Amino acid sequence: MSVLRPRRLRASLLGSALALVAALCAGGAVAPVAAAADAAPVLSYTAFGDSLTRAAATCGHSEADCPENSWATGTSPQVHSIAARLQQANPGRIVQADNFAKSGSRIADVASAVDLARASGASPELVTVLVGGNDLCSPDVPAGPDGYAMTPAADFSASATRLLEQITVTWPRAKVLVASVPDIASEWQAVKGGSGELIWRLFSICRTTRGADAANHEQTGAAHTAAVSAAAERTTQYNEALADACSAAGPQCVWDGGALARTAISRDLLSTVDWFHPNVRGQALIAEVLWGARAVRDWAVPPSSAAPAAIRGATSITDPAVDASPEKRREIGMPENVTERVRLGRPSVPAVDAG
Repeated sequence: MSVLRPRRLRASLLGSALALVAALCAGGAVAPVAAAADAAPVLSYTAFGDSLTRAAATCGHSEADCPENSWATGTSPQVHSIAARLQQANPGRIVQADNFAKSGSRIADVASAVDLARASGASPELVTVLVGGNDLCSPDVPAGPDGYAMTPAADFSASATRLLEQITVTWPRAKVLVASVPDIASEWQAVKGGSGELIWRLFSICRTTRGADAANHEQTGAAHTAAVSAAAERTTQYNEALADACSAAGPQCVWDGGALARTAISRDLLSTVDWFHPNVRGQALIAEVLWGARAVRDWAVPPSSAAPAAIRGATSITDPAVDASPEKRREIGMPENVTERVRLGRPSVPAVDAG
């Protein structure tokens, strides 16, 4: 999710909050892998979402996607992504992570990404889904029947149900981790009074959350209060819809329980490129929150794997970062900067934070 330019903003948004684990896929060339590594069984993981999962605006001064810093599939040791944690929990396997998130996506758009992953031959054991921020905040969302510039709750709910049903039907054995929508209201409070506020106002970011009308005109008094309340209620409705859709999808679907939504977004977690997307520290926090309180999640270790004793006995998921041993390696292929495949092993070069 981006912000500084309307063009980039349309391709972005800190959307969605926690969601889903696992899968495989790609297109495009992938670097050759050592024979010894090829002999190890693969644990495939696929991530879906928007620019939040693409880690937009986390590399230097660019607003571009920077998936190596992604909370989901990133290889940066500073982030300690879900993929990296999966590798730690499954030392006898090679974690192959595919990032099918696309900047600018609203929940109704993710179905096409699932189709693309399936057509590309993905067969994930774990899937994650984090989406919803653009439904709440994109400048391209038109005014709904109630006059507010957010995806109507009923439409969001229908899309969530169809999406999770599509994922579970396409990959019936995959575990799916669904994230809640992030706390955009706390983010707005964090940027108010600084340059971030100007950017949000100038580029029509999160109009209803800010109390503005659909035409991005600032409101005061009762109209302002009503808009802010409507945005808070809509966020709750989105999260209820995601939770209900996950429950209906069956036992393979894991809801984050609203953990991401309960996590306040402070100024120090935001990229200084656009004051909207999370920076590297923000991406690391998302990974930690979505992974959960235990060192090894139940869904993180498929039946064919066994968690290493050192990790199993840990009491915090924030202790060791990614395994930095020399034999670790990484493969990346990014056709059109939409799909990224990462094969974990040697950690990548440390992230260059944008703020």
